[in-house]
Amino acid sequence: MAVTNVTRAAAGVFRQVRKTPRHMRLPAFRAVTPGQPTSIIMPLGVTYHRIFIRLTIAGVEASEAQARAQVANIKATIDGDAKIDASADELLTVFNHWNAQRNGANFKNGTLTIHLARPWEQEIVAQDGPAWGCAVEGPGAIRTFNLGLTLAGGATIDAYEAWAEVTEATPLGRHFCLRRVSGQFLAAGDLILSDWPSLSPEISWYATHFNKSGGAGNLISDIGLKIDTNDEVEFGSYAIIQSLFSAYGLQQQAGWVHLPFARRGRPMEALPVVFQDARLTLRATAALGSYSLLIETQEGVDNQPPAQAA
Repeated sequence: MAVTNVTRAAAGVFRQVRKTPRHMRLPAFRAVTPGQPTSIIMPLGVTYHRIFIRLTIAGVEASEAQARAQVANIKATIDGDAKIDASADELLTVFNHWNAQRNGANFKNGTLTIHLARPWEQEIVAQDGPAWGCAVEGPGAIRTFNLGLTLAGGATIDAYEAWAEVTEATPLGRHFCLRRVSGQFLAAGDLILSDWPSLSPEISWYATHFNKSGGAGNLISDIGLKIDTNDEVEFGSYAIIQSLFSAYGLQQQAGWVHLPFARRGRPMEALPVVFQDARLTLRATAALGSYSLLIETQEGVDNQPPAQAA
């Protein structure tokens, strides 16, 4: 009589049902030269929930101020599409806006946390927002995932290592993205923005974050959003917008203007991008000069479970 190896027989089932997050060390970044981008090839066949980048200077943990000033760019690219393209200062601003009051620090022990799934959200069928599934087989299979890092010129950060919180592989369904729009506004008055990238019914507009370097974000006194001639946000005082989102634990970040749609922590309340025309109006009390606008979105659709055999 053949003897069944119970442990071996159960291994496949264990991999299918396991939900326990694992803490995985990522490959080392190539030598980083300030001002020059470097990257690592991210392992596939897992689902990424958070990425941690630990930064040290001469063996001492970097401070949050040092990370904000010296990490000029972090870029996460899947199959050639830059899903996240932002500085450490911008990433911390976005995550602190959403969850610093709800869940605590996003920079601690010299480590920058990049949230791909969002534990502060309230999904109907789950406890987390959607993570970045990087399955290599089946519909939506991923071929490449790269994580890029660029230090500012003159940076003193001299050591950097990355870790990730992962679970078993799932296809890439809905996922968080952070994309940039830049421009100039050289006078006081109404800045009207209407050229939005990648309009698609598979995109939900999650929030917009407006930055004017030097803290001049407080020059925005009024804000409004008109979609297909209808007022989504009736033009008026930005202070009122802040009052609306602060009631749900979101925090205003110095020098920034935020327009969060899913302010109650419910992804289903993000704004579906099924419109033909959207005009965001920001009233500036003085010239803004150069600015960056971060468009925060959820992209893709939920993965459907496999059909059951009849």
